[in-house]
Amino acid sequence: MLVMLLMGTALAGTTPAELNEALVATSAARKARKTASPSVTEKDYARVAAGEIVTGLEKVAGSSAKRAWGVAVLDQPLDRVWAGVLEFSTRTDFSKTSFAQIQTGTKCGGKREIFQYLPVGVPMVSDRWWVAVQGDSAAVRLVNGGKAREYWSVARTDAAALRTPEAKEKAKDGAPIAFSEGAWYIVEIDEKRTLVEFTVWTDPGGYIPAGLASSFAAGGVTTNIEALNKIVAAGPNCPY
Repeated sequence: MLVMLLMGTALAGTTPAELNEALVATSAARKARKTASPSVTEKDYARVAAGEIVTGLEKVAGSSAKRAWGVAVLDQPLDRVWAGVLEFSTRTDFSKTSFAQIQTGTKCGGKREIFQYLPVGVPMVSDRWWVAVQGDSAAVRLVNGGKAREYWSVARTDAAALRTPEAKEKAKDGAPIAFSEGAWYIVEIDEKRTLVEFTVWTDPGGYIPAGLASSFAAGGVTTNIEALNKIVAAGPNCPY
């Protein structure tokens, strides 16, 4: 299942040859990723090169929840996109989460834990919360001198993950998700353009079927890439 969305001037155009050259040059970095790479085809990348966001769903062995992914080229330099990735989880003004609090680590890098709260907006269905344990994949960065980078995230939902009074109190208003993991992966095409891949595998738990949640997640991937693009275009608060 693929969903295509053209974002006009919000996305960059490039040629398939330029995109392929960047992917080949960073192939070793992709192999060093902490998380699974999406199954993007040559036809998908051709559409990405033309300025589209391409999203899809793929099965995960032993799970009814599917992994959602999205790929796009942003008309922004790698370091600036990376700065946007680092602050993305704390920007509730650009995401569907209504509350985010850094519990350990810093706003702009390194390993950290962020409490996040998501209003579901559906009657009789509880809001959801989780603590995102995040980190920079050093192995990816080292392979190609930083021309490819990965920032991964794995959810914790145990009581011990709630480290602040605010998080403990907010968690009372919702329910923990079943699980979630994902990553941002970015590749430098040239000094002005960056390939962005976003993946998420999640199950909200409760009365929301995992299969249905996966379908919603595919749309959420597009929304997240659009939001990242807005953050980067406006100028990230993290240094770059």
